[in-house]
Amino acid sequence: MASQLSGSPSREVAPAVMKWRCISRRMRMGTTPSKEQSAHAILGPWQRDLKQEQAQFLLGFFLLSLTLIAGIGLLAVSGWFILASGLAGVLLSAGVIVAFDVFTPGAAIRSLALTRTLGRYGERVVHHNAVLAMQTHWRVALFRGIVSHPHRYLTQLRSADLIQRLTADLSQLDSLYLRLRAPRRSAWLSTFVVACVVAVVVDSTLWLVLIIGMLLLSLLAATWGVRRSAMNVSAAEAAAQRYFRAQALDYVEGMLERCAAHSQSDACHQMLAVQHRLIVLHHKRLATLRRWQACTSFFAQGGVWLGLAYIILAVRAETLSMPIGALLFFSIYALSEVLQALPEQQQHFGHVLQSATRLNEIRKDSEEGSEQTVSTGESNPSDPVLAFKQVTLKERNKLILTDLNFSVFPFQQVAVLGTSGVGKSRLLSMATALSDVTSGQVQRRFHALDDSKFMVNDWRQGLAYIEQQSTVLQGTLAENLRIARPQASDDELWEALEFAELAEWARNRAGGLHTRIQSQGANISGGEARRLQFARLFLQDSPVVFLDEPFTGLDPVLRDKLKGKLSDWLASRTSLMVAHDLAMLPRVTDAYRLHGATLSKLDCSTSNLSDK
Repeated sequence: MASQLSGSPSREVAPAVMKWRCISRRMRMGTTPSKEQSAHAILGPWQRDLKQEQAQFLLGFFLLSLTLIAGIGLLAVSGWFILASGLAGVLLSAGVIVAFDVFTPGAAIRSLALTRTLGRYGERVVHHNAVLAMQTHWRVALFRGIVSHPHRYLTQLRSADLIQRLTADLSQLDSLYLRLRAPRRSAWLSTFVVACVVAVVVDSTLWLVLIIGMLLLSLLAATWGVRRSAMNVSAAEAAAQRYFRAQALDYVEGMLERCAAHSQSDACHQMLAVQHRLIVLHHKRLATLRRWQACTSFFAQGGVWLGLAYIILAVRAETLSMPIGALLFFSIYALSEVLQALPEQQQHFGHVLQSATRLNEIRKDSEEGSEQTVSTGESNPSDPVLAFKQVTLKERNKLILTDLNFSVFPFQQVAVLGTSGVGKSRLLSMATALSDVTSGQVQRRFHALDDSKFMVNDWRQGLAYIEQQSTVLQGTLAENLRIARPQASDDELWEALEFAELAEWARNRAGGLHTRIQSQGANISGGEARRLQFARLFLQDSPVVFLDEPFTGLDPVLRDKLKGKLSDWLASRTSLMVAHDLAMLPRVTDAYRLHGATLSKLDCSTSNLSDK
């Protein structure tokens, strides 16, 4: 039985390890910081942000340093006091009259102990308050960066990847100050203070250089050495952790499809491969950490032993008193304890660097997206609302659209037809200013605006857009509807539901407008989710409307009902819509066919073309 139990995991891990070798290189590419990018360049934007809470961070650093120095001083003074009082006791027992002040060192010990306690708790309160404030700022900045990216970029991100960036990666940046900068700088300051004590007490240049040199070597090993050695393996481990989380989320989301296709074993082997790699990297990181901890301890303890050797020689030579020697010894020993705790904190440098690299991909200045304007020239009521002029679109060296020329005039309903993957949705994305063109120009105009130049956000806010995928948020039915019009009354919501043929469904629910809808519409059908989009469209009441396969997921009866309502509603608006054929669209005034990256106009002179 034991042999069977021990052999089973290896049989599963073996193919997993082989599979990992195929995917590990792909996973490392694009996630590990490039050699051309220095750590300063990657972490620079985040370190500059820390200046926003500079006062709190300086106070926290002061309290942290005060805590460490008070701890070193407490051990040093306590050692001096114990030894001095012991010697005084020995002399008194021998009949020698000794005057020994116990109150001053006792008060110093109590003051240092109180200072260390207050400094420790004060530092935690101040530092964590500053870090939480920075987390708030970073989250706002990241969300602004996300919305300023082209829509196409966001759609290419997996939800699991985006969630990890906004949660795990952002939380990892807490270590940038709490585990990396503050402890390292406080350790340098503590080393400087102890070095000053050593310089005052030690009167031999050789011993002074040896003791301080060993302490500095210990400090360099605990900071620079650990960061340099553990950076790559920590970054690889962080990448493997993110990859494993993404695979696990994808496995759960696609469980039904995998069960139907009997492909669960492949996914399990892939996750086992990543898990095996995680274990290997984890052990490698711990081995690297142990080596540098040993190196740090060797130099730190070397400084302690050198200090002890000097004290023994100096006391024998009667150039140093035993109590002062005890103070020197315990100062060096306390500093060695501080230094030996540094490698555990500095090993997080690779994780922080990896997280910052990934977050830099989506981070942008908040003004970047809002400064874009669209030039339209002099406004004329007969000018088109939307005009494509010599537009070309390429993605990954693939030509999607070429020399696109067509216009949508006020109160026109224009359809673009084409097969799947030909670029219809890309065309709408360019029209709505959610993605950029490779060359050419897309002119957009609201005739209600007098200015010939307006912000892209003005255009986006003034249009309505139904995408192929029905977006449903977790919350009540009313909350999902009020996305389109936050101030809408209940009567207006019911009117929108009537328009979308969804009112009867809502009335049959016990909650009515307060019916709870699960995340991604898990407790409603695809057709109900689609009709919810039409209710939002009605509430938004925009002058310009874009429709991408609007009747997806609807049965023929509902589709015909909504086609009639939507055709009448669009008659007073300007619209651009795409589909595979006109039967899946409301009435149109003009139609084009997209084929082979080019656009050709269809004959709309016959009545049946616009009535299909």
